[in-house]
Amino acid sequence: MDGKSVHLAIETPEYEIAYTGKKKSKDYEPDRSITASSRAAIDKVVEFCKGPAIDALVAFHLEAAKEWHLSAQESSGGIAPLSEEGFRSRVSLESITLYPDGGAEMWYSDGGMFWGHSLNLTIDPSMKVVDSGMHG
Repeated sequence: MDGKSVHLAIETPEYEIAYTGKKKSKDYEPDRSITASSRAAIDKVVEFCKGPAIDALVAFHLEAAKEWHLSAQESSGGIAPLSEEGFRSRVSLESITLYPDGGAEMWYSDGGMFWGHSLNLTIDPSMKVVDSGMHG
């Protein structure tokens, strides 16, 4: 995505594949049986994470981020107001979980806007956002 590794988990009734994009660990062997249609589904979700997912995070969390940022401004002074562009530049994808039904969940780093909380986004198989939250 942005040169950093992202954890990808593919959940099925039988097993879960986890891949970090870094050097293979001793106990990790890639599953080479991923079909072309599965690869296409993964590619579709990854593309979604680059644009529409960030748009959804802005819609769900920008106003709260501005409030948290304003609180930090008041306590320490001199911090510029948080803009939408600033919000977008600070969130970064950390994890994607693909579900058997075609839905997915994405976890993002908050870039310090919420003092280290994580932001998540859940989509259904049609790529419609069904939920978003802040955790941690």
